[in-house]
Amino acid sequence: MEDNLSSLVSRATKDIILWAKESYLRTVLVVFFGIVLLPVLIGYLQDVVRTIPYIAITLNIVGFFNKNFKLTDYIFTLFFILTSIFIYYFYQQIKNTSCITENFDKDLNGWNFRFGYGWTIQNASGLRGKMLSVTNSDFPGTLKAAYGWYDYEITFQAKIDSKLEKSKENFTVFIRSENNLNGVMFQISPIEVRPHLLYNGIFILDTKNNFPLPTELKRGDWVDVKIIVSGNNVNIWINNYKLQQYIIPTRVFNTVPNSTLTETQTTIENLEKKNEEVEKKEKLADEAFKKFIKTPAGPEKDAAKQEVLKVYQDIPSYSRVILEYPKGSVGFRQVAGEHAYFRKLKVKKI
Repeated sequence: MEDNLSSLVSRATKDIILWAKESYLRTVLVVFFGIVLLPVLIGYLQDVVRTIPYIAITLNIVGFFNKNFKLTDYIFTLFFILTSIFIYYFYQQIKNTSCITENFDKDLNGWNFRFGYGWTIQNASGLRGKMLSVTNSDFPGTLKAAYGWYDYEITFQAKIDSKLEKSKENFTVFIRSENNLNGVMFQISPIEVRPHLLYNGIFILDTKNNFPLPTELKRGDWVDVKIIVSGNNVNIWINNYKLQQYIIPTRVFNTVPNSTLTETQTTIENLEKKNEEVEKKEKLADEAFKKFIKTPAGPEKDAAKQEVLKVYQDIPSYSRVILEYPKGSVGFRQVAGEHAYFRKLKVKKI
């Protein structure tokens, strides 16, 4: 019994210390309460406990209920309590449809990620509560409850493992991800934010829209992140500093060669270049066909026909790529060699 009590006191003391370390104001409050108020309060409570007439109070309470409460009153009270519990439960269910809080203190059943990915829950060293450790995750793990969400505000804390190679130092967050193979990705290194678009498992780098951080992030420190997604506009705050706004591209590449869709990574510039090349060939084919239609019957028309066939044969097969991300969930991803931690995630509809 004494060992259990000692363990309970030790855990409570540790939680209080970790809670106090999270801010200067909390530290002042804990020190003031522990040094000034607590000794006085303990002495006062000891005196109060010695003088309390427990038996008399208990008899008075029992007598009061016997005198003033009938069976119908007890039934009504029980009904009121059960109704209140039901209303509270219903309120919590409604609240969960507009706000999701994830402290990673239970399990990862609310997340969709591939088997074998390095997703684990660990104790947050030096802090209260748990954290999510992510590594060896080629594609994002995503929050199941937010797949149908459009606009929302995200807040969380992230930390880059301090033992990584410099090229691997980053943490990655996904938005508007309707599954594990599509979404908008922000790879945040100590010096810049690198946007990507994930399309059917292909990472498309939006290199023209990389933007720097105001100051270099310290490796191994927790970073406060806030993201507001509204329409195609994405606003990001790092440690309460607002970065430049990112506009999610809405593009349709109707003539992207099939070879592009076998790559695992490309850029928007590469898609534009290949799209332009095929469009030029289609334009030439269209002009050759118009020439064929206008040419009168005879040897010249046969030559025009051969030219049309040659031009059309020169057009490669292509597919349509639609870059559009109107809704989707939140997620995290760190490939092999990368390692980051996440805690205190909150996603709220706006």
